Amino acid sequence: MDDQHGVARAAGGFLTVYALALWMLGLVFRGITDFYIYAATVLFLLPVVVSLMAKRSLALFNKRFK
Repeated sequence: MDDQHGVARAAGGFLTVYALALWMLGLVFRGITDFYIYAATVLFLLPVVVSLMAKRSLALFNKRFK
């Protein structure tokens, strides 16, 4: 993820922090035994993990489509 402006790193970092916050708040409000917390955390981390495995950036905002 070596993009020019760091946009993909910022998007991946935001999604990672958001997923961790979702997981922690889910544990606080729903309890440790609720399956939906873990499913939501995995689904929020999925784009970040796929982009890291593919060694491609998460989003390309600097490309222009004509």
